[in-house]
Amino acid sequence: MIGNLNGGGRERRMAQLICGLAKDASYIVKVLVFNEIIDYKEVFDSGVSIEYAKSTGRIELFKEIENIIASFRPEIVHMWGAQPRQINVGSILKIKYGYKYIAGFVATGTPLPFFSRENAAYQFAYLMSDAIVSNSNVGLKARRVPRNKAYVIYNGFDFNRFNNCVKKEQIRRSLGISSKYVVVMMARIDASKDWDTFLQVAEILQKEEVDVSMLSVGDGYNKGVMMKKAERLGLKNVVFAGRRNDVESILNASDISVLFSSNSSREGVSNSILESMAAGLPVIATNSGGTPEIIQDGINGYLVKHHDYIKVVSIIKELIDNSVTRQQIGTKARIDIQNRFSLEKMVQEYKDLYLHLL
Repeated sequence: MIGNLNGGGRERRMAQLICGLAKDASYIVKVLVFNEIIDYKEVFDSGVSIEYAKSTGRIELFKEIENIIASFRPEIVHMWGAQPRQINVGSILKIKYGYKYIAGFVATGTPLPFFSRENAAYQFAYLMSDAIVSNSNVGLKARRVPRNKAYVIYNGFDFNRFNNCVKKEQIRRSLGISSKYVVVMMARIDASKDWDTFLQVAEILQKEEVDVSMLSVGDGYNKGVMMKKAERLGLKNVVFAGRRNDVESILNASDISVLFSSNSSREGVSNSILESMAAGLPVIATNSGGTPEIIQDGINGYLVKHHDYIKVVSIIKELIDNSVTRQQIGTKARIDIQNRFSLEKMVQEYKDLYLHLL
């Protein structure tokens, strides 16, 4: 069960798990989505059954979900949605239908206010659940997960996604990029990400005439604000590509990846970082949340303090000037993802958890 499958790290993880389970005849999978928009074509291609909960009223939605569960009679309900209404329905119906309940919606290292509706829903789900899964250790701590039910299963990356990348030159040409180097940031353009640092880095690099383009990949309610700010600063080296479905080709056309988080937001384990590392790119990221669980500073990437744009500029210039270092960091990053964050490893760990609960 999930709110939607139209983009996002949590959504991609679930889509990948669905495809992994669909290959195993031991599993019959039904996907329950609260939004009809599904961006992951592989979910349709997997052959799993998909149901849509369309009711808007609370009581009507509860009845609709119950009818679906009653007809399917699952042994396990794996809840990925993070909205209180979704979480509460899965928790309450467990009492009647007796399935094993997995709270799989812990995907961030940002704490919740103790006296909040969302935290109350989380705590009730923890009480009713048989297992609580996060994609980072910091997520378990931040969301007050009981240790006796806590599991960490890291995101898995499917390296087959790089099999059909569009050529580097073609992607750059389509984006209007003619610089020698490209620094990419793939993230939502909202308050959870520090796009001000991104633009400050671009401003310094432009003033110092470094032959690099700063590429923004993503959408969000702050996109217009950031575009106007870039225009006001006279930044000619910033490209806003918007939301893209060809992130593998984008990464293949880039040289360095960055991810700057706001001071109030802490990543769990970011898919953006994993994807960049899998592509063999050196990553520069804010040292917060679950990011230190992936990146070892100076070994397979770089960790920087919040809003330390001076340090970021220094690292970018060093990587541009030293192709050997850039390649070494990128290679180590890719090997680490292969060893610790493979899709096969993630799917197997979920299977092991399911069998353990049954």
